[in-house]
Amino acid sequence: MNRVKIGCLGIIFLILILCGFIGFKIYQALSGTSKPKDLGITATREQADGAQAKTTVQVISLPDSTPVGESIRFEGTKPMTYSMDSQELTALALYKTKYKYFPFHSVQIRVNPDNTVELSGLADTAKAISYATAIGFAASDVEKAMDEYNIPRTNVSFYVKGSGSVTNGAVSLNLTGGNIAGIPVPMALVNSKKDAIIDVLESGMRNTPGFEAQSITFSDGKVHFTGSLSEKEYIVQ
Repeated sequence: MNRVKIGCLGIIFLILILCGFIGFKIYQALSGTSKPKDLGITATREQADGAQAKTTVQVISLPDSTPVGESIRFEGTKPMTYSMDSQELTALALYKTKYKYFPFHSVQIRVNPDNTVELSGLADTAKAISYATAIGFAASDVEKAMDEYNIPRTNVSFYVKGSGSVTNGAVSLNLTGGNIAGIPVPMALVNSKKDAIIDVLESGMRNTPGFEAQSITFSDGKVHFTGSLSEKEYIVQ
């Protein structure tokens, strides 16, 4: 689903900010046994296929030889309204790992009764550069930030908690908790960069062909989406 993809670069950007604050401590955590926070949400491959089918977006495989910059593309557009619970969102994230350059795995997503959302998983920082290129962002910006903060090209566990919504493409975001590689990071620091993160998310929505978010809200343990999605999605698996 496009909504998962447009959020990915925003999460990568957030991870880079957090890593920059943590500094050398990130190496200590990466040399240990840091694992993603368990949110108690699991999904099977069958459930992943079901979650993708719910979006009605047809996924078509591209040849493995396809250049990175052309490894994901969208075709057509159609109106769509639906809701997904925590298990379906987690299953959808699992489905997205079929894409060769998808930078996240072991993802769990939980929508809480108070409408906050928790997200945990592993970010493959080595794939972040290819992913940025694939979805039309300047890979050099991601690579520059990784070099500036001495971020290793490896898997980094992450956890984020917060709340938010989207109305006619405008993002509202409030982050209340998070860590990288098991190291807590003050949310005051993260929220000081919130405008930059929102800019990335909103730019991603504007630049995703066929996608329009009229409304994305969280309530009753579900995400509720109203807008438009592409009819077809082409990916290298």
